Amino acid sequence: MNELAIKQFDTSESIEESVRIERRIIVKCREKLGYIALGGFLTLMGIIAGNLTPLTAQKDTFGKITCTGLNVVNLDGKTAVELAIADYGGTVAVRGKDGKIAAAMTIEEYGGTVVVSGNDRKSTAGMNINEEGGNVAVSGKQGKSTAGMGITVGGGAVFVQDRYGGLKILD
Repeated sequence: MNELAIKQFDTSESIEESVRIERRIIVKCREKLGYIALGGFLTLMGIIAGNLTPLTAQKDTFGKITCTGLNVVNLDGKTAVELAIADYGGTVAVRGKDGKIAAAMTIEEYGGTVVVSGNDRKSTAGMNINEEGGNVAVSGKQGKSTAGMGITVGGGAVFVQDRYGGLKILD
């Protein structure tokens, strides 16, 4: 006889073994697909919950925020503070409950401007820098009476405007 023995395989055993291996592969694939489906479901639920939950203030601290404008709203959703870009730099506006600007600071062509107003939005106080220097002015509740001082082409001046529009200037 031949020294090499040829092993004969029982075909019924090898078919059964192949079927068992295939079944194990199918079970593992089903398990993996189940985990993938579960992960997708949890992700979807997180997205839905995130969109349904109202945003609340967080207690995180940020080092630096870079943006071109920022509006801070009050509890009614109306703008209370506005930071924006102006032609010559930045601007800050603070609004009252009526939505009108109560105080503002901005950069103009020759320098800064600051304006504040009373609750009536007619009486104001302001100061700014102009081409010649700067000035400070205040107005009364009627919105017509004004007093101020400033720098003009010829030097400094103090002025008063009465309620009739008459202007008195001290050079």
